[in-house]
Amino acid sequence: MIRPCKVRQPYPTTGQRWRLSNAGGAEPRWAPDSSPIYFRNGEALLEASVSLTPDFSSSSPVELFRGPYVLDDFGNPNFDVSPDGKSFLMVQGEPAEPARLRVVVNWFDGL
Repeated sequence: MIRPCKVRQPYPTTGQRWRLSNAGGAEPRWAPDSSPIYFRNGEALLEASVSLTPDFSSSSPVELFRGPYVLDDFGNPNFDVSPDGKSFLMVQGEPAEPARLRVVVNWFDGL
């Protein structure tokens, strides 16, 4: 499920707001050095570089990789970034069982 990307704002609140992605996103997580922000969009993990001085600016998000990783139902980050910013800890979902289809023939005779 793709959720709209949350708009971030400074603390204490100044009323200013910035959008990182026009394509939506979820589970934002700052890198340890606070330069890029990582976030999820479906099965993709994206990165947007951010500069806070002198004014806010961000790059267009870049897809780093994708996979069947679990999305948190409440929008909390379900992944983490290593201190060096080069590795990620992701929660991988259980493979879904294939749907089963039961065909009953001559069911009217059973009545």
